[in-house]
Amino acid sequence: ILADTTKKVILRWPNKMDEVTPEIRPDAIISTLIQSRFGRHLGYGEVKPGDDSTTTQSLCIDTLKLAVLSRNNCLNKGYPTISFQVNGFQLTFYMTRIHQRFYTMTEIGRVKVPDSLSSIESFATMKNLQTLLYVTHVFWYCC
Repeated sequence: ILADTTKKVILRWPNKMDEVTPEIRPDAIISTLIQSRFGRHLGYGEVKPGDDSTTTQSLCIDTLKLAVLSRNNCLNKGYPTISFQVNGFQLTFYMTRIHQRFYTMTEIGRVKVPDSLSSIESFATMKNLQTLLYVTHVFWYCC
């Protein structure tokens, strides 16, 4: 959905701070690939296991991190930025863009992925597929 090596766009799990906002390290970065180096950032992701260790406060902090990283990326690069948050088996996708002088972070999709192969049929619903197609469309045409 968010990565395609033929288009030189990858999803990576960095082990270092973001260059634009060095005090914030995202769990995932979607970026372009220029030869063997990473190019501009197209999006960010935060992941939580969704178990007892995940609190509402930690999810809010992750959402705030995504908002700051996405806003800074829009400010520096001028392009909309996609971000995603994973809480257990729940995925939420956001799009951050500038409208005149205001930055908006809008939820563009929310899906629950199956926790096992036996529940994969409940995932393959028309609503989930349309949501994933919409997120894919927004990402490839806006970012």
